[in-house]
Amino acid sequence: MLGSSAGSNENRYLALDGLRGIAAISVMLHHLISYRSPTIFDNATVAVDLFFILSGFVITHSYGARLQSNMSLFEYVCRRFIRLYPMFILGILLGGFALYLLLRAGLTDYSKRDIVASMIYNAFFLPYLANKGIQSLGGHSAVFGEVFPTDPPAWSLFFELVASFTFVVLLKMEGKILKRIIVVSYSIFMFGVLLLAYVEHHRDLDLGQGWGTSNFLLGFPRVLFGFTFGVFLYRFANDGSWIRARNLCRRYIKSPWLLYLTLGGILALPTTLGGLYPTLLLAIVAPSLVFIGASIDCNNTFDVTISKFFGWISYPIYCLHFPIGRAVFVLAAAAYFSPAKAASISVVVTAAAAAVFTKFYDEPMRAYLSRKLLARSKSNGKPSPTLAREAVELSLNRSNV
Repeated sequence: MLGSSAGSNENRYLALDGLRGIAAISVMLHHLISYRSPTIFDNATVAVDLFFILSGFVITHSYGARLQSNMSLFEYVCRRFIRLYPMFILGILLGGFALYLLLRAGLTDYSKRDIVASMIYNAFFLPYLANKGIQSLGGHSAVFGEVFPTDPPAWSLFFELVASFTFVVLLKMEGKILKRIIVVSYSIFMFGVLLLAYVEHHRDLDLGQGWGTSNFLLGFPRVLFGFTFGVFLYRFANDGSWIRARNLCRRYIKSPWLLYLTLGGILALPTTLGGLYPTLLLAIVAPSLVFIGASIDCNNTFDVTISKFFGWISYPIYCLHFPIGRAVFVLAAAAYFSPAKAASISVVVTAAAAAVFTKFYDEPMRAYLSRKLLARSKSNGKPSPTLAREAVELSLNRSNV
């Protein structure tokens, strides 16, 4: 219940839902106002790494113990599919339509055949490795080689799925091995970023890698670093020896709003300091925010309601904002609207569409898939009360994982 007392199991980690929502909104604003240069929210690319860390943390909380006891791999995969796919495929379909609008407006090198092929690849969570150009939002430059051209932010969902399978292996590893994986994957990722900057003659380091054909491989160490860090943080945060650090967080941070404002502020800061600033965000700030968010409680009904809402709306905003933004910018250009007006319309339409599609499409679809895939025991084919109850809980779960 929304009015549950602080510290209850239901309200545990709600602040992380709020963090996810702020991160998703930051990503949306970064994409929709990218026509400005320089722009605020340039560092919102680190929000994707925050998503990876959050996923590792919350998936360990949600599935770790059950995978080690009685949950089958099949059920785990079904649950991940149910959580991710309905809104994901909606974004792909809307993105295919938006890409067609760009083709009609002469703003992309993609042909009709390319659009259909990319939609098929992307619909199966597969990257479309090509090097064709698409005019960016606002029309001042072109972006080449997006591996999910129908819905560009969905590249991270591909790596999210990879991480979900990797979790089965990470779950069995000791803490010291997880530390080594974190250090090694971070080192490989940063080496790749440095090498790419040298090859492409960039003065600044760009940590936003993994989305395109030319930097796709860097997505693997990037997600391995973030996701493994999240798994490690869950063990770290629930280790009795770190109770003092958690108690300090609870003593001095009485409301999650300070956490939300901090995240929004550091992502909005319009400077990268040559890449040093986002590097520090990735290595230190993002993991620290997740640990702090996992340590504090939502202490009143308002905080609980807002945090749940942020968690509820975050995934649909992430999946839908780019296809909607593309369509709005194309139509706005035809109507001679300014980019600022197009961006404002895109934000409003995305927020409305996210709420409507979640309520009337995503939640019913997840409930249907839960009944079909989870509510029958494999042993005798009869309905299983436990699985049926868990299926309903899953379908109503507001979290991103």
